[in-house]
Amino acid sequence: MVREGGSIVLRYPPLPAGIESRSLPELGAGIRSGKNAYWLTGVNFNQESWRSFLIDTLRQVENAPHQNPQMKSSATNNSS
Repeated sequence: MVREGGSIVLRYPPLPAGIESRSLPELGAGIRSGKNAYWLTGVNFNQESWRSFLIDTLRQVENAPHQNPQMKSSATNNSS
C-alpha cells in the first residue's frame, strides 16, 4: 500500500512469468482496478474520511471473489 499523489495504491506482489493479470473485480466508485493493483482515486488527505474510505475498501478486497491470474494468450496457445 502506497500513497501516490491524491491516490492510494493497493498493489499485489509481482505476477509470475507468463501471467498477464489478476482479473481484479471492480469495487465501486473511486476505486479503479488494474492488472495487479487497485487505485483509490481522488483521496483528500486533509479530511479524516480518507481513513474510513481505505478501511471500507480493504474490507471489499477481502470479501471480493478471488479470481485466478490470467495466462497470456500466446503462452496458452504454445502447449507443445
